[in-house]
Amino acid sequence: MLHIKMILVVALMANFGFAQADSTRNLAQAKAALSRRTAARNLFINTVILDVYFAPYSFIFGVALGGQSIVGGKSLNRANAVWATTSIAGMALSLLASNALTLEMREMLKGVGPEMGANDTRIYRIFSGGLSTASILDFQAESVFLGENGKPQWEAGAAEVKTTISFPAVGRRIGVSGHRWGGELETSIIAHHTNKQTVYYDATGFIRVPGLGEVPLALNDIEIPDRFLMIHSLFMGANVFVWLPKVKVEPYVGLGTGVLINSVQSQYPGPANLIQEDGSLALDATTVGFALRGLLGFRVDISDRKFVFAEFRPARYYYTYESGTRNLAENDRFTLQIFEVQMGLGFYIN
Repeated sequence: MLHIKMILVVALMANFGFAQADSTRNLAQAKAALSRRTAARNLFINTVILDVYFAPYSFIFGVALGGQSIVGGKSLNRANAVWATTSIAGMALSLLASNALTLEMREMLKGVGPEMGANDTRIYRIFSGGLSTASILDFQAESVFLGENGKPQWEAGAAEVKTTISFPAVGRRIGVSGHRWGGELETSIIAHHTNKQTVYYDATGFIRVPGLGEVPLALNDIEIPDRFLMIHSLFMGANVFVWLPKVKVEPYVGLGTGVLINSVQSQYPGPANLIQEDGSLALDATTVGFALRGLLGFRVDISDRKFVFAEFRPARYYYTYESGTRNLAENDRFTLQIFEVQMGLGFYIN
């Protein structure tokens, strides 16, 4: 009987020890998870703050410098290069500032548990670039002046206007991916311009011309010159995606949306006025829009810390602005339909 009691005491003490060990491990794991969440939250919040400050400021400043370059008689290609250099420099400043946050996060994660596995939640950064084709859909214009019926004096629309890429899409992202899904914040820039073409449009209403009275508008076509519209956009938004079944690579599909800062520039006042003055910037509008996009891509890990990816992204960017002068002043809006292929390099932070 004594032996049985001793065995029971030893078993109870062992269970108590194991319980204490389990409790200690659970507490350490809880602290590790809390530290990861806190570090990740701080990194994401501060990255957003930095991007909101640096990216729009540098983009708008770059657009202004590009416009001054055109007014100064420089080539349109040089003006576009000035915009791109300034915008990328602003994104680089944001990246340098966020690097300090990344190092701080890694310090916070030291000693709080083992490295998370590939199937667990991981935080990463991506640097990407790509090419795209785009066209202007459903271009709509209306006079800023109202007729006696309270509606715009005239309205006009074109179904499609072709564009050409001016600068590769460049961007960076910070994201978190789990076993089944992921999400990321993205900051990126694009640039396109219209090429020389005949645009067919449908117009109704009239224009009041001093000395001539009311001049009616009708179905017509117009020959626009190269770079009639120069379009630059800064995208700041979020993407969410889900992983598809793995087949040697890790495929995914997702959606994205965000805010745009759009710049539309031209040496011509507007579609109804094709008179160009040398060394002028007749149209220089910067407005806010929004974007919708789809994501279809895959990733391949090349090490414990790095991966490469490729992605196909159909997107629609929405623009509104005012153009034209005097009696031909108008409100314009259009959708830029984009089909983009991006590739890039990603780095796991944890």
